[in-house]
Amino acid sequence: MAAIYMRMLGYTVTLTMHIINTYVLTSFLQGPVMEDPNIRTFTAMYKRFFTVWTTCLQILVASLGLTSDYLMLKYSKKKEQEPDWLRVMRSTKNRLFAAVLWPTVFPDVCHKFLDNFADFTQYLIDDADIGAVAFDSDYKVNLPKMYKAATYLRRPEVHFMNGPTDKFVPVKGQMTIGVAFAAELVSELVNREPIGLGKPSKNFGVLGMRRAGVTDPSRVLFIGDTLEQDVRLGKNTGFKTLLVLTQHSEQVMMAEPVALQPDFFAPSLGTIVPKFTKLVKN
Repeated sequence: MAAIYMRMLGYTVTLTMHIINTYVLTSFLQGPVMEDPNIRTFTAMYKRFFTVWTTCLQILVASLGLTSDYLMLKYSKKKEQEPDWLRVMRSTKNRLFAAVLWPTVFPDVCHKFLDNFADFTQYLIDDADIGAVAFDSDYKVNLPKMYKAATYLRRPEVHFMNGPTDKFVPVKGQMTIGVAFAAELVSELVNREPIGLGKPSKNFGVLGMRRAGVTDPSRVLFIGDTLEQDVRLGKNTGFKTLLVLTQHSEQVMMAEPVALQPDFFAPSLGTIVPKFTKLVKN
């Protein structure tokens, strides 16, 4: 939370600096000083100093950043979920920042139309400076990105990491295609298994234990709503597992192999909260 306040302070200082600078320019460039030809030339041209760097990175990004951070704090204090338009605002600010600070990250890979498949060969060119490939929840994944990843991974010294393994994800009450297919296809193509950094990898569970200061996995109760992701993570790490039946029915759960069945299950989180409250009081 402190980081947000520091960021808001930085945005405020940036905007204040530009307001003062604009006031000085418009207030003092008049009167007798305008008799100087150099001053007159500067006055005629100073608006050109408001470049893309100044306008986009400093003024526009600071304005969007200050507004989105303030609203995020407001919703957080009210314990309300932030609306979609606020997330879009924050994402727009980040993309503008990236576009000016590092222009190569702004356009997506393969952002223009290619006439034929042969045009994709430009994405098969290796880059010796690349030392790692990481797949994450990139919902703009496309064939050129996958081609690039596979090209880099043909070098055995390049690290291969993968986060999400969800083949399907729930969005607004319906199941949609996840991003796991991208890493799976590339893995099959280059004949390499990635280092798992997300569920159900044991690495994910061990990292969580370290951050929580837990040494005995058998004393952890891992709660989730998916068999393949959450329950399998618990089994891989040695946790006790509790499946919330919001995505699976009891019949589907019982039909799974014993190795993938949870230790406990409940119809919803609301039904187990009173039990945990009672345990804490006792």
